[in-house]
Amino acid sequence: MIDYDLVEDHIEVLKGTFEYKASELGVTGDELLLLRDKLVSDNGKTELNKIWKKDALGKLALDYYYCFEQLDRLKKKHFLSEAIRTRLYRMVTMNEHIKKIWDTDNSISEDCFLQEQELSKIKAQANAWKQYRKR
Repeated sequence: MIDYDLVEDHIEVLKGTFEYKASELGVTGDELLLLRDKLVSDNGKTELNKIWKKDALGKLALDYYYCFEQLDRLKKKHFLSEAIRTRLYRMVTMNEHIKKIWDTDNSISEDCFLQEQELSKIKAQANAWKQYRKR
């Protein structure tokens, strides 16, 4: 069972982590939101999947905004789908800079985003991918 109050707290922490990373680059949270809006207006929302690999700051802006979207969704519905929670989990685990920050604080854990069986499935997929890449 997902503890959505804990998930909400962790999304806030993730959002703060993105703000921290942006501050290291001399960018504020408001500037990240403006950058995200510019990316959407220049490229369209559906084209953003192609941009993030080329633009690290743009990716940071998109992820930061995604946290706001999910906090809003969570407040309205008190529910997030497995796909959304998986994306939040991967935002922490797939970004080495974010993961390093989260690993310094024992009071937070990316595992709160997923149920045990969802977490097992993701870890199994990751292990299978590692084995595949070794070939």
